[in-house]
Amino acid sequence: MDGLAFDYFIKKIRIKSSLEKVYGCWSTRKGMESWFLKSAEFYRDEALIAENAFTLTGDRYSWQWHNWEPTESGIIVEANGRDWLVFSFGDRSKVSEQHRCNPFFVPDTNNYIYN
Repeated sequence: MDGLAFDYFIKKIRIKSSLEKVYGCWSTRKGMESWFLKSAEFYRDEALIAENAFTLTGDRYSWQWHNWEPTESGIIVEANGRDWLVFSFGDRSKVSEQHRCNPFFVPDTNNYIYN
């Protein structure tokens, strides 16, 4: 396993949903708490932003997982309000989410595939 590094990786998944809904699930309090986190608070200028408001570049976050007590805090490094979100994570990591919507219909499975 020499040369194996995890400083960068790409994970592609198929999601049958609109680009707007997927982005909202990553960039709003209500969205993050609907599928992933016990608590997802976003702050702008030290004030808690509304649960449906998209987070913006420079906002701060405080997240808590289900069944795990520690809280992760960080900053939203980039957010374009459509399909791109980058946030700090841990001491030195940055996580980026890019959502692309290029659907095509697959007749035999009745699913949309996103590349």
